[in-house]
Amino acid sequence: MDGQERLRAFREKFGPEGIGKQVSFEDFARRTLTHQLDPWQADLCRRLEKLATLKGQRWLIHAPPQTGKSILLSQRFPAWLLSRKPDHRIKLACYNVTHAKKFGRVVRDLMKSAEYTQLFPHPGLRLPKFSSVEEWSTAARTMKRDGQPSFKALGLQTGFVGQGADTLLIDDPYSDPQDAYSAIINGKVHSFWTDTTKPRLNDDSNVIVMFHRYTENDLAGFLMDSEPGKWELIRYAAIADGDFEHKQSGILYPDPLGRQEGEKLSNRFSDQWYEEKQEYGFTWLSQFQGRPTAKEGSFF
Repeated sequence: MDGQERLRAFREKFGPEGIGKQVSFEDFARRTLTHQLDPWQADLCRRLEKLATLKGQRWLIHAPPQTGKSILLSQRFPAWLLSRKPDHRIKLACYNVTHAKKFGRVVRDLMKSAEYTQLFPHPGLRLPKFSSVEEWSTAARTMKRDGQPSFKALGLQTGFVGQGADTLLIDDPYSDPQDAYSAIINGKVHSFWTDTTKPRLNDDSNVIVMFHRYTENDLAGFLMDSEPGKWELIRYAAIADGDFEHKQSGILYPDPLGRQEGEKLSNRFSDQWYEEKQEYGFTWLSQFQGRPTAKEGSFF
């Protein structure tokens, strides 16, 4: 009996894989978080949910620092996506594997929780009693017996030789701004995509890069420049400032929330907070607005 036959037998025994489809990602996030979602976070949840059915997507998602983007993408989304696709292969890459493993621990423990089991009782979602924070597989994935885990934490310096991915999440590709400013480290981050990652993805693989900008040639800028038109930019600027125009292609990316210029991303932060962040010109434009250069084109 080959892997596909074993998986079919598993489905016949335990029922359809889509047991979790009645729970939206937004609802799942609300149930498992201790704070209320901002409107932009709810919008992000609805967008990510589409990846359960879409294939071959390439998304670049900007959000300001410390606004909760990793909690959704790297800590909640893998657990929810596996509820829809128990035999899915997810890779999560960060600037080093230690950071990625921290997210892996949260995902693993969430999937082992009584709340998750009650919400998604499908046997194919169960994890072994002893599971590494770096790599683990659901029962459904184990049934395939192909050596490919459900979840794998990666460092951008290590890659995933010998393995593929149905969904690749890249979160925090740089440990700090100095890494992005370093030509050597930035070059290694670029080569993670060109030399290690692209050869191991297929046309159906979804790739999501979550970031805040640092320089014009950081990973997001490199991907848009080297593959113009292939990446969708979803830019949650701290304060709405109109369309983002990619210089090389001329493609315009509108505000994902349809905000008027001047509207804030979150009311969770005070006016003083916004004012203080804007005092640091280039940092504000790059990390908070997602514009490493000024809107008029001047470089700070």
